[in-house]
Amino acid sequence: MSLSTNYWGESVWRTLYTVAYTYPEVPSEEFRKDTNTLYEIMAQRLPCEDCRQHYYNFLNQNPVAQATTDRLALLRWVNSLQNSINQQLGIPAELLQNRIAEMDKHNPTLTKQTPVKTQKFSRRTGDVSYAMRKAASDSAYPTTFQPPSTPDTAPEANTTKPTQPRRQRATVSYGIRQSRKGCTRCANKHKKK
Repeated sequence: MSLSTNYWGESVWRTLYTVAYTYPEVPSEEFRKDTNTLYEIMAQRLPCEDCRQHYYNFLNQNPVAQATTDRLALLRWVNSLQNSINQQLGIPAELLQNRIAEMDKHNPTLTKQTPVKTQKFSRRTGDVSYAMRKAASDSAYPTTFQPPSTPDTAPEANTTKPTQPRRQRATVSYGIRQSRKGCTRCANKHKKK
C-alpha cells in the first residue's frame, strides 16, 4: 500500500529540515551517531518505493555522516537531497535561505513577542487611549504602530500615528453614499428638530 506523495511529502521535508535546523552547532559524538541513524532509517520508512530508492542512492553518493559535523552542513545536505529529487521531478530548486527564513518565523528566540504600548484612536470621540499588544521585538518584523517615546507622555502631546490610514465605513443604499451616521441630508433634518 502506498500513499500519495502530496499527502506525506511536505511533512517529511518539514521533519528533515526541522531536525537539521535544531541540530547543535557543535554536536557530541553520540548525538552525531543518533542523527546519522535517524536520517538512514528515514529512507527505510518512506511509503513510496521510488522515493526510497532515490533516498538510498543519494545516501550512497553523499553519506549523512559527513554532513553531521554542524548545523549548516546538515541543512545543506537536506537541501541537496530535496533539490536532487526536485530536479528528477522537474520541480524548481528549493533555496536554502527561503527554507531557513520560513523556519526563523516560527523560532521563538528570534521572534520573541514583547508587549508594546500602542495608541488607539476613537473616531467617534476623537480621544486617544493606549493599549498593550504583543509585537515582534526584531526589526525584521515591523509593527503597525510605533511605541511612544516615553511611557508617561500625555496623549495630547504624543503625535504618533498609525502607519496605515483608517478608513471610515460607508454603505451604499439606493445610490446614495451614507456614512455610519446617515447621509448629510438626513443629518441636517435631525439637526433642525
